[in-house]
Amino acid sequence: MDYCSVPQISLRNTTEFLNTAWWKFTEQNETVWIDIQVKLKCCGLEGPATYLEYMRKVHPTCYTNQSDLAGSLITRGCEKLLSDKFFPLYLLANFLSYLALGLEYEEDVES
Repeated sequence: MDYCSVPQISLRNTTEFLNTAWWKFTEQNETVWIDIQVKLKCCGLEGPATYLEYMRKVHPTCYTNQSDLAGSLITRGCEKLLSDKFFPLYLLANFLSYLALGLEYEEDVES
């Protein structure tokens, strides 16, 4: 039986991606991190305190109303948000993998 090749996505790979994006933002001023914050509605790696740890002002995208900073501060870090969203999908993927293997085994036993 041929199996399709799917790149492995893991929580570790996701965390490494976020850490790399944060590093590029703080060291090279790349904007990928800002895009991540806007799309995920999160702030910093572990929350707004991450900015302070790097001696930076909290970015305007960390506020619910970015235009005048009058909105409330988003306190959830992007790393935690992504892990909370990723973990249930990871469990589901593992369950489906084992289910598929079980069905394949059952089919082989019956024939």
